[in-house]
Amino acid sequence: MFGVNCLLKLVLPKAAVMEKGLTSLSFVYESLGDLHQRLKDMEHEPISICMKQDVEIVTPDTPLVETLLVLYRNRTSIPVVDPENNKLLGMISYWDVGEKILSAEG
Repeated sequence: MFGVNCLLKLVLPKAAVMEKGLTSLSFVYESLGDLHQRLKDMEHEPISICMKQDVEIVTPDTPLVETLLVLYRNRTSIPVVDPENNKLLGMISYWDVGEKILSAEG
């Protein structure tokens, strides 16, 4: 599965994304052009560099609270699959959950 965190990792300075890297970049000046160039430098890399193989999934029957926990742990959208054939039925994102919670009647 592909996540936006990978894109962020590709465009942020290497010193910030390495293990035990910088915790603040307030002293670093980066223009949008710098970030764009870093991303452009990766355009010929295979998509597999940004894919996760060990993706947590949910099914339509997964309880809401469990689904929220999976979202929280993964920090990205999660696939909803049919438990019988593993066919992708859709994706759930933070936006989906937030929208539902905000529109719910108490």
